[in-house]
Amino acid sequence: MKFLKIDSIAKNLLLSIFIMLTIVLAVFGSWWVYKKFDFFHQESERIKKEDIESKKKLLKEEIEKLSLQLNYEKKLARQQILSNIKYCAKEVYDIVYFIYMQNKNENTDFIKKQIASFLKQKFKNKKLFVFETNNNFKPIILNIDPSLNDKPLSKIKNEKEEYPFVNLALSIKEKKKGFYDINIKLKDKILHLKTYNIYFSPLGWNIGCAENKDKIKEIVKNRLIERYKNTKEDTKTLCNVSLLELYNIKGGKNFAKYIIQKNKPRLKNSFISDNLKDAKGVEIAKKYLKDLREKKESFFIEHIKTKEGEIASKLIYYKLLPEWNWIIGGTICLAQLEKTIQYQEMLLREYIINKSIKFALVFGFALLISFLVAKYFSKKIQNSFETFNDFFQKAAKTFVKIDPRKFYFKEFKDMAKSANRMIEEYKKAKRELEFSQQYLQLMLDTQESIVIVTNSHLISANKSFYKFFGFKDYEDFNKKHDCICEFFVNKGDEYITRKINGEAWFRYVYKHPETIHKVVMKKGDKEHVFVLTSQKMDYIGEERYVVVFTDITEVEKQRKNFQLVATTDPLIKISNRLKFDSTLDKEIENFKKNKKPFSLIFFDIDHFKSINDKYGHKTGDKILIELAKLVSSIIRKSDTFARWGGEEFAIILPGADIKKAYEIAEKIRKEIEKHDFNFEGKVTCSFGVTQVKEADTATSIITRVDEALYEAKRSGRNRVVKI
Repeated sequence: MKFLKIDSIAKNLLLSIFIMLTIVLAVFGSWWVYKKFDFFHQESERIKKEDIESKKKLLKEEIEKLSLQLNYEKKLARQQILSNIKYCAKEVYDIVYFIYMQNKNENTDFIKKQIASFLKQKFKNKKLFVFETNNNFKPIILNIDPSLNDKPLSKIKNEKEEYPFVNLALSIKEKKKGFYDINIKLKDKILHLKTYNIYFSPLGWNIGCAENKDKIKEIVKNRLIERYKNTKEDTKTLCNVSLLELYNIKGGKNFAKYIIQKNKPRLKNSFISDNLKDAKGVEIAKKYLKDLREKKESFFIEHIKTKEGEIASKLIYYKLLPEWNWIIGGTICLAQLEKTIQYQEMLLREYIINKSIKFALVFGFALLISFLVAKYFSKKIQNSFETFNDFFQKAAKTFVKIDPRKFYFKEFKDMAKSANRMIEEYKKAKRELEFSQQYLQLMLDTQESIVIVTNSHLISANKSFYKFFGFKDYEDFNKKHDCICEFFVNKGDEYITRKINGEAWFRYVYKHPETIHKVVMKKGDKEHVFVLTSQKMDYIGEERYVVVFTDITEVEKQRKNFQLVATTDPLIKISNRLKFDSTLDKEIENFKKNKKPFSLIFFDIDHFKSINDKYGHKTGDKILIELAKLVSSIIRKSDTFARWGGEEFAIILPGADIKKAYEIAEKIRKEIEKHDFNFEGKVTCSFGVTQVKEADTATSIITRVDEALYEAKRSGRNRVVKI
């Protein structure tokens, strides 16, 4: 057995792997031969199931597309009808306005007769109604229903016994124009109308055009059917589409009728009963009706007889559209699937039989050989590994070199020599590392700044760290604490916290060296401000960060004092225009980034110059101071209240829409109006309000709110105008 005497572990391993692979394949082959005889049946079922599932997905997607098209057409049709009603009302309004202006020097009765005569002739085929909105509610034109012609409008009721025209008259005076839903109770029915109304103030008239809601629905329904007829389905996916009108979702005789059956036009307007069966005797109608009741959709397979007398299958998907009591459906033919599966089953059976015979012959012989060879070499390899492992463990603990002569295989001898070199290099590196650590610690301890090494946990620190926090050494710190970040004080976005945007503080500082990073830490009751920098180092494959903290507490105090003076109005002690401009820029940037809305209020004191001229500037200053205190007590802490000009003020309201801003402005206006400013006159203010828009800049939003303020002054002052 000389061919078995191999002194290379690599060759032994290769041979062993080959032998083991042979054994595994032989075992697997035997199992494979046994299992594959049954595999073709399971595979065919899987193919069939996957094919049907994929076709279900395609079918549902196509029907969903058709459904979305119908929804779009429905909205389009309704919008068009409403636009026609609105256009009719506006056309009548324009005519009334024109006739009125042409005859405005005539008496009112003459003008009314002229208008009524013209409108009755021009709009005799339109559902038009024009009436006076005073207490008489006198109709000028009433082309809604013949039964209403001689009936006073003030006595016409709806199904709730209310007076719709009276309510409409009251509403249109306030709103001026708009769509309304009106119900009118007739002798034998309830008339549901969709109307568009415009208030003509010179004559106190309501001008309205209407359309019957049932007629609107019927028009929309007919347009949808016409649109569905003209829809081109994907013939590669669908072999038929259909539209059914549902009369009874519980089933029964004639529970539905075909509106459209594209591949079988003869079925149009034919009825369906729930006892309908397919070629295999399955009552498919009952099945899909049950699904439609429970899930609003149904997949089912229908079996049909072909001209050749064979049974073919179709996959059908029905979806319920409750608004119209319609069923929209599509069909995919499955005839080709069964032929494909039968052919694949035949090929698979032949393949399994041929492969099984070859597999059994080859691996039956290999199994015997593999067992004998593997037994011999596994013993050799096992002994070598045990010897090497024993010596290597001793050398690793005591740094004693390994004797290569103990090993038989060449590879193990080479590994022993490499291990000896590693031991020598390790000893040398260990001595150099200990020296470097001592030298580095000595350098760090000479620094006044706090210097630490961290990877979220404190690894080491200099003397300044322990001195500042009052710890003796690392062990003393580690008894109660784990990270320096436990001492961070949250002072807002300007200062570093434990995590910034989901990232650890030391890693964030390292990644953003262009930014000045500051942190607040407490020492006793006193807060200290530090500026910090971070550098990354690699320590045996582990990320560590060296962070330097420099105390800038006194510098920070001076900076904040200067900043407060620079951004505060010296007289009334609120934000000045500089502070306002910077805050407005930040809010606009925040809105564009996070879509967080805000609103802006501008207001100034009415006739303030007259107050100064009459009572003196000292009185004017007192009013400014008192007003600033009053407004500050009303607004939120998060709002920015600033002096924009002499007697003009601005308020930024983060998170407030224009409705909320209007309410706040109105509250401030009322509080100022009733406040006693301790002088003979009365103080009032005019307000402009606006909300930020998508394309706004600081200039555009200020211009808009200034226009609102101007409108408030022009309209009589002491009021709030929003734009």
